[in-house]
Amino acid sequence: MYSPNYQNDYYLYLVIVDTTIGMVLVQEENGIEYLIYYLSCNLNDTKCKFSYVEKLAFVAMQAVQIFLHYILLQKTSVISEQPYDIHFFTSIDRGEILKMYNHFAGV
Repeated sequence: MYSPNYQNDYYLYLVIVDTTIGMVLVQEENGIEYLIYYLSCNLNDTKCKFSYVEKLAFVAMQAVQIFLHYILLQKTSVISEQPYDIHFFTSIDRGEILKMYNHFAGV
């Protein structure tokens, strides 16, 4: 794992399999992606019954909670294996990130 360069943009990869979710935060420099942070966790029985889209929303919420201090600083491209739109967050979009966080957290 590498220390982040706070001048570079981030890429956040979201991965969902049947019973596990994962997220990887990387930065690209000179065409090479460097690992900044990663996290994976097993889903409990209730969350295993979620649809794929619900699992994707759940992992996105977890990523925002964990990586909030990174994604508020620089543009972050969120990438998943699904053909959904790729979302771009910038430091200007802080209000949108917080609205999404509050929506998924039930605040």
